[in-house]
Amino acid sequence: MKKFVEGMLVFLSLLLVSAHFLRAGILPLSIGYIVVFLLWFFNHPIGKKIIQISLFSGIIIYVYTTWLIIKERINLGLPYIKTVFIMTGVIGFIVLSLVTLMLDSGEKQKRN
Repeated sequence: MKKFVEGMLVFLSLLLVSAHFLRAGILPLSIGYIVVFLLWFFNHPIGKKIIQISLFSGIIIYVYTTWLIIKERINLGLPYIKTVFIMTGVIGFIVLSLVTLMLDSGEKQKRN
C-alpha cells in the first residue's frame, strides 16, 4: 500500500509539471516528464535518482513561474494572494512527493 501511495504522489507530481509545460507549448518536455514516470517500474537506483532530479527541477520551475506571475499581477494592479496560495499548494505537493521518495531511498540505503 505504501508503494502505491508513493507512486501516485510521484505520478501526480510529474503530471503537474508535465501540464505546466503543455500549457507553455513545450510538448517534448511535457511528454518527457510523463515518460520519466516509467522509470518507477524498474527497481534501479539510477531510475529513482532521475525521478528525484525531475521532481526537483519541477519545483524550481514552479517557483520561478510563481515569481513571474506574481510580479506581473502586482505590476498590473491585479489581486495576487489567491495565486500565491494556489501555486504554493502545487509546489508543496511536489515537495511532499520528493521528500517521500527521498525518505524511501534513504531507508533502503540504511538496510543495506
